[in-house]
Amino acid sequence: MFDKSMSNIGLHYMVVLLIWALNPMVAAQSGLKLTRTGGSVRNLTQRDISCQENLEYPHDNICCLNCLAGTYVKEYCTRALERGTCEACEFDTYTEHGNGLRQCLKCTTCHSDQVTTKACTITQDRECRCKPGSFCAPDQACEVCKKCLRCEENEVRLKNCTATSNTVCKTRLPAPSTIPGTRPGTADIPLLHALLTPVYYYGLGFYCVLTQ
Repeated sequence: MFDKSMSNIGLHYMVVLLIWALNPMVAAQSGLKLTRTGGSVRNLTQRDISCQENLEYPHDNICCLNCLAGTYVKEYCTRALERGTCEACEFDTYTEHGNGLRQCLKCTTCHSDQVTTKACTITQDRECRCKPGSFCAPDQACEVCKKCLRCEENEVRLKNCTATSNTVCKTRLPAPSTIPGTRPGTADIPLLHALLTPVYYYGLGFYCVLTQ
């Protein structure tokens, strides 16, 4: 009795699998897809779909071809390895690469303290740069441009301010001088005078002796 029941169950599953194999519409209506792997039949779900990166995108258990740059997916494809309906990006939106996006990306908006260096098109984003006299470091979030540093009177400018880097200043070195309060180049005059004075008087005395 037990063997007969097991046989009936096995026969039932075989009939179900046979119907699914002969009628793919049944599998499609149930949201599943059948595939044969190693002689066995198993269900193929969305997670099992493997589409080519940068060329295809998965939808409803099939792989659709990407829409081209500058467009987005308006309607998905209905058969594998086909491209659905693609629509051009609207104003101030873009897609830079082939994609399976349902809408284009919003272009960057430049702030009031920035100027536009590259316009927004359907295939590229808008690029912004700080106005002259201000900067924004590329490794920091540029929410607001910072005012360029101005060197003090006792400093020298080593590097000018750019749109991506601040001014670089360095303290000016004092002029060479050994005596405080003396002008540059005059610090050695007292020393020279002290050395020459004895020579002068010695020579003057020697001259007087010779002339007597």
